[in-house]
Amino acid sequence: MAYDSEDITPPLAADAQNPKSAKSPKAPRRGTQRAGDDDIAPQEHEPEFVEISRAPDSKAGAVIESAELKDSELETEEFSTHGSPVFSAIKWLVVGGILLWLYFQLAGLFQLVLAYEGWRFWAALVVFALPVSLILYVIVKLFLLVGRLPKHDQVKGNLDTCDIEEKRRLKEQIKPYLRSLPNDYENIFKPEDRSHIAARIESLRKDSRYSDSNGWMDDFAFFQKEQEKRALDIVKKYCTLIALKTAACPWKIIDMVIVFVNLTLMITRIAKVYNRRVTRGGAFRLLCHWFVNIYVSGELGAITENAADKMSNGLAQWLAGGNAENVAQEGLGGLLGASMPILSKVAGKAAEGSINAYMAYRMGRRAIDEFRFLKLASR
Repeated sequence: MAYDSEDITPPLAADAQNPKSAKSPKAPRRGTQRAGDDDIAPQEHEPEFVEISRAPDSKAGAVIESAELKDSELETEEFSTHGSPVFSAIKWLVVGGILLWLYFQLAGLFQLVLAYEGWRFWAALVVFALPVSLILYVIVKLFLLVGRLPKHDQVKGNLDTCDIEEKRRLKEQIKPYLRSLPNDYENIFKPEDRSHIAARIESLRKDSRYSDSNGWMDDFAFFQKEQEKRALDIVKKYCTLIALKTAACPWKIIDMVIVFVNLTLMITRIAKVYNRRVTRGGAFRLLCHWFVNIYVSGELGAITENAADKMSNGLAQWLAGGNAENVAQEGLGGLLGASMPILSKVAGKAAEGSINAYMAYRMGRRAIDEFRFLKLASR
C-alpha cells in the first residue's frame, strides 16, 4: 500500500496524549478517498432518532368498533325486555292469570273439604293443608334463595376464538363472577369431584400460573362443563321423581302439586349450581314453561286414560273375534279382554309419568341455559 507522504516517524508521547497538538498531516475526512490510494476511510454515522407517528392498525380499530357495537346491542336488548311497558304489562297479566288459575283449583278442592262433617272434615282439612303448606314452603324457599344470589348479567362469547382481545375481554367479565362464588361452593358437587373443583376455582381466581389467556379460558370452559354436568344430574333426578310420583298418583290435583313442587325445587338447586340470578326476561320465560308443565300434568291424566281405554277396547274386541274357533284360545282371549281395563289404567299412568318427565327435562334444559353465566355464541 503506497502513500505520497514520506513521514513515517511515529508521533511523540506528548502528541499521542494530545492528538490535537500532533504535528502530522491532516487526516483525510472519513468517507473520502485518500490521495494515491484506493481505500476509502469508513464514515462515522451519528445515531439518528426517528419519530414514528401513524394511525392505529385497522384490525385494532375493528375490534374496538365491534366491542362498542356489542355493548349497544346489549343495551338495546336490555331496554326491549326489561324497560318496555308492554313487556311489563304482559308479564303481570301472565302472573295474574297463573295465580287466578291456581286459586280456582285450590278453591274447588277446599269446597270438597267443606262438604264433610265431623272427623271426616278434620281429616280432609289436614289432607288439604299438606299440599298447600308444601307449595308455600317451596315458594318461600325459592324467593329467599333468589334474594341471596348475586346478580350477574349473562355474558355471550366464543371460547374458540383466535382474537386475543376478545379473550381478554371475556376474561375480565368472568373474573367478578368467579370471585362471587361462596367459599364452600365445591360442596354442591359430588364428593369425588370437590377437590379438583376447588383447586380449579382457586387457580382461576389467582390467575398466577397462566402464561396467557388461552390456558385460563380452557380451564374456565372445563369448570363450566362441570357445572352443566352437575345441573344435568339434578334435572335427571327430579325427572325420575316426577315420572314415578305422577304415574302412581290417581288424583289430578295431587299430580299438579307434585309437578309444581319438584319443578320449583329443581330450579332452586340449578340456581345454586350456577350461583347467579337470572334476568327478568329469563325468569318470565321459566315461569311460562313452569305453568305449562303444571297445566299439562293436570289434563294429561284424563287424556292418557281415554286413549288407553280406546286401545284396550279395540284389542279386547280383536281377541274375542279372532279366536272363536279354538276354545282354549277363546278362553285366553276372554281372560286378556277382561284384564284390559286394568292394563289400560297402568299403561295410561305410565304414559302420563313419561310425558311429565320429558316436559320436566325440557324445562330443566331451559333453566340451565338461563342460569349459565357464559353463553356460547354458537348456541
